[in-house]
Amino acid sequence: MRANRAVLPKFLFYYTLTDTFLNPLNELQRGTSYPAVRDGDVRVQPFPLAPLPEQERIVAKIEELFTLLETGTAALKRVRAGLKRYKASVLKAAVEGRLVAQNPEDEPAGNTLQHAWQRRDKKLPKLPFESDELPELPFGWSWASLEQLTDGSKYALKAGPFGSALKKEFYVPKGYKIYGQEQVIRGDPYYGDYYINDELFKKLRSCEVKPGDVLISLVGTIGKVLILPNDIEPGLINPRLVKITFDKDIVDSRYFKYYIESQTAKDHFSIASHGQTMDVLNLGILKELPIPLPPLAEQKRIADETEKRYSIAENLGNILEKLMARSARLRQSILKQAFEGRLVPQNPQDEPAEKLLERIKEAKKLEEAPKKAEPRKKKEKKMSTDKKQQPLYETLMAANGTRLTPEQLLKASGYETAFRREDNNQEVFDAFYEELRFEIQKGRIKEERPNNKDVYLIGVKS
Repeated sequence: MRANRAVLPKFLFYYTLTDTFLNPLNELQRGTSYPAVRDGDVRVQPFPLAPLPEQERIVAKIEELFTLLETGTAALKRVRAGLKRYKASVLKAAVEGRLVAQNPEDEPAGNTLQHAWQRRDKKLPKLPFESDELPELPFGWSWASLEQLTDGSKYALKAGPFGSALKKEFYVPKGYKIYGQEQVIRGDPYYGDYYINDELFKKLRSCEVKPGDVLISLVGTIGKVLILPNDIEPGLINPRLVKITFDKDIVDSRYFKYYIESQTAKDHFSIASHGQTMDVLNLGILKELPIPLPPLAEQKRIADETEKRYSIAENLGNILEKLMARSARLRQSILKQAFEGRLVPQNPQDEPAEKLLERIKEAKKLEEAPKKAEPRKKKEKKMSTDKKQQPLYETLMAANGTRLTPEQLLKASGYETAFRREDNNQEVFDAFYEELRFEIQKGRIKEERPNNKDVYLIGVKS
């Protein structure tokens, strides 16, 4: 949009940020891949025109108040980033033995491990890594593996079944619950309503969960941990999880959860994946994870202290989110008052907006009067035959594999030039997206969406 002489550009800009302007347009959006509104829909929206001097006062006041809000919001964001760093530092201190004091009367972790496996008449499993190459641990701590910490039962450490064994067509309205990433990521074991019948449950019983089991997500949001409470529904895990049944005389599940969420564990996962971005964990990587194991009594002290500090941080985080939401509401409140004439005082000496419009109309008539004496021939539109305009597919192929956003493609293909030149801009806009949809359906142009926000386009060689 371009403001005329009756409107300050910034006054028009700030009005386009108001809910009063945006909400009606949101309801008029057309299209699915690229939702948009037509020029005509925008042009017919009502606009509250203030006298020009009042527009200047309104813009100045908005910018003054927005500057204060932005200063406050920036401070809140810094505190939020500081909270995130604080929580990471708590976890680092917890798994390095610096969060709580060691007690020389605590039974050393190594002795606890040996005694637990002796009671089972089993030999303590060997470490799958060289502990001599790892950092030195505090007094009473020992390096341990995941297998050493289990209760020694047959399926104490188990990945979910193959995907083909647990398809959605097997689900039933009620029966044995399926635990998946949705419960782990949400931290809510009661969420979800996927179930299987008794027959299928018996076939997959090796993946059964029990109260106190620890679930770890393997795909997407990896390394998330959920400790199952005592009142869970009977059920089993899906292919995207690993379940662990710990020996409660060896390890406190809360300590293990905090360790998995620490940067120390994440660094190991990164090294195990040869430095690549980790999108997937597996049981093999988890089995080789070195776990710094404190004495059981110290684990409980660490978990209690971490929970206490996390609780304080969470409460402060909630306050920050409320303040940031309030800041966003205040922006809209300022804009609402501004365009309802309540933000700055009116001055009866200001020329009314109606008279200003009349003056501009009269001046425009005088400017256009000489032109009427020599009417120009109407040029025929040659949008489709414009030599500078290039088919979208050819434009992308000429990019030699470089991905382009729709906006970049609009410019590179020449459509943007036509858009600026044509009388009916909407026709050019519609023609661009019509050609783009055709090429996508034909398979010659491919969409790539790395996230919910960005869209990239690339030509497909035929």
